[in-house]
Amino acid sequence: MLIPLSAITSGFSRLVRKVTSHEGGGVAVIFGVVTPVLIGFVGLSVDVVFWYMEQNKLQSATDQAAMSAAYVLQHSQSASDLTATTNTHLSKLFPNDFASLNIEVNSPPLSSVYAGNTNAVEVITQKPQPLNFLKIFNLQNISVAGRAVSLYKSTSDFCILGLSKSEDKAVEFTGSTSVSLGCGIASNSDSSSSVYVSGNASVATTSVSASGDLLQGGSSDISADIPVETHAPTVLDPYGPEGRNLQVPSLPTGCTAQKLKVQADTTLAPGRYCGGIKFLNGTATLSPGVYIMDGGDFNSAGGASITGNGVTVVLTGNGTKYAGIDIAGG
Repeated sequence: MLIPLSAITSGFSRLVRKVTSHEGGGVAVIFGVVTPVLIGFVGLSVDVVFWYMEQNKLQSATDQAAMSAAYVLQHSQSASDLTATTNTHLSKLFPNDFASLNIEVNSPPLSSVYAGNTNAVEVITQKPQPLNFLKIFNLQNISVAGRAVSLYKSTSDFCILGLSKSEDKAVEFTGSTSVSLGCGIASNSDSSSSVYVSGNASVATTSVSASGDLLQGGSSDISADIPVETHAPTVLDPYGPEGRNLQVPSLPTGCTAQKLKVQADTTLAPGRYCGGIKFLNGTATLSPGVYIMDGGDFNSAGGASITGNGVTVVLTGNGTKYAGIDIAGG
């Protein structure tokens, strides 16, 4: 409980008047002994109130810095990036006292519930405090401290991901397409049609995350296990330098096929398909391996069926002739 300072000082004044009016020498000695103690208690109450205010301010700033660091952690695992973000945030909140702060940034955290969690970042701060009254007692090294742990959660594993930062309809479902996924859809485009669903398309997925917005039209339907998230943070490129750092395989010298058309049940082998593959009818079974579409689309018409396990499709080309993926309704 905090006692009002006015009550302490008024009581102290009454005691001083009472003691100083007494003629006994013993009382004067007691007064000389008690006075520094009373002054100490008054000084302690003033200093402690100030320290509590400073500790609350530091904790609030530490909380905000940890949240900023967790946002950066979604895109970079670099310790220097996390430290730089934390320092920048705290320097804005403590422009005059930043040099006196002791700051520690740990990812993963070193202790508590999220110790070892690579999706969490821990920020620990200390700030020395001045001694206004208690310095007469030769006290020193008084500091307040703050600690915060911030965690980002990946809502889903994304298996359809548009990496463009600005493309309209970076992820698009149209026509009578029916898609059922046991994973999520994400688009890093900030377009108002970052994810586009129209016509009679039906999409069932675990989650949808778009840095821009979702545009839905026609009688299309999209359902997700959790609410669709728009204007969301971009998703880390799982294939780029910050992810698996996958390299495009070297192109085979020759073409496995030129503008191949599949019109009946068949089994295909990995290779370089110059001009792409067009699946028109029947069931095409893709043997495990890498299928390179060089300058032509991986195109499936409405009557075709494609199946395979352990299959990777690489879209490449040169000039203005780059491969794409086009899967029609049905």
